[in-house]
Amino acid sequence: MSRNFRLECDRVGDAVFSDQVFELSSSSFENYVPLVELGQKIKAGNIADVRESILQIVSLLRDSSDNDSISYFSRSFLKRLALHRVPKLEKVAQDSLISIAHEFHAELCHRAFQEFPPEPVPIQLIERLQSVALSSRQASCGRVVLLMVTRNYVDNLKLWLDCAIRSQQSLPQIIILNLDVPSAEVSEIFEVRRVAFSEVDLRLKPYSKSGNGSSLSFIWYIKILAALILLKSDLDVIYSDLDSFWLRDVDAFVNGLPSDTNLFFMTADNMPMISSIKFGVTCGCGFFFARSGVENHKFFECWLDYVGAMLDDQIGLAQMLLESNVEFSLSSMESVSWIGSGTHSSIQRYFRIGVLSKEMVVRIASVKDISSLKCRPVVVHPRWVAEPSLMPSDYLNLLFS
Repeated sequence: MSRNFRLECDRVGDAVFSDQVFELSSSSFENYVPLVELGQKIKAGNIADVRESILQIVSLLRDSSDNDSISYFSRSFLKRLALHRVPKLEKVAQDSLISIAHEFHAELCHRAFQEFPPEPVPIQLIERLQSVALSSRQASCGRVVLLMVTRNYVDNLKLWLDCAIRSQQSLPQIIILNLDVPSAEVSEIFEVRRVAFSEVDLRLKPYSKSGNGSSLSFIWYIKILAALILLKSDLDVIYSDLDSFWLRDVDAFVNGLPSDTNLFFMTADNMPMISSIKFGVTCGCGFFFARSGVENHKFFECWLDYVGAMLDDQIGLAQMLLESNVEFSLSSMESVSWIGSGTHSSIQRYFRIGVLSKEMVVRIASVKDISSLKCRPVVVHPRWVAEPSLMPSDYLNLLFS
């Protein structure tokens, strides 16, 4: 990939999302005039001409067989346009821009996924997941909690467990996907708290499924793969991010969810924005509950491919739902705010999903915002990084204040 093209993608992207006057570059970047012109059209609000400009850029890159530049243009420039709002752009124009950018980004991701298929998942990892699933089924009542941990989230793991111990009558069997933390350290964290768990060590490199093996996309793919294997082992799965803290009895909560729907997601805050534009709601992957059964087996198999292509579980899910022509309707239930239904050619069966109400599972900016909530949620998902000055004990006290 041309270093100049990458620099120009970043420069034009920065200019689009800033308040600076946008001028056509010359000299060093004169070979990328179409990219600069695309930025000018966006800044001027000429969204009707954006599609033609994107097609021109992709065509020029394909003519030069520059697949790396196509990938960078898609995953950096177009993805940025699809996920963020451009300052001072009117809503109608903004929504149109997001839709166009997301459409091209998804198309280019799918094409790259088909033309350059990733290497298969290491058989050792598959076998370990299957072994853990089997032992969990034998030891549990048919339900497991799936967690993921990285070195940066060790403190979150401790806090999550302390919170769950305090709020739950009993914890289902926990399966933890460990990317890069020494196993002895993980074991000590659980053993000190006397919580049963099974570990799946993901330090099987090199591995490039959904990315380069060390990026978040690798984690998201394994997350959905692990959930799929657990579901196929006749286990219901509660997935929770380590900053999705359980404040009330989650087991009792999921037991009370409607039986005619087998998959439930938390509500996300417009990521990706195309989902809220098209559906009026966005499914979040920081907390979900899936019942075992053929419907979810097919759903997760399909979702897995979208995560592989889009390099993100939540964006992949949104794209899958878009291509399934899902229709969402408001629900009158206390626990579920939306019900979505649709079909997908890969699933070949009708499916239903529920979006959990914000009163039950809520995303907040800061743990300090808990005091302003009207009622105590079952799960709260603050941004841990927003509270770097808080000690874990203070954080825990705020969660239960």
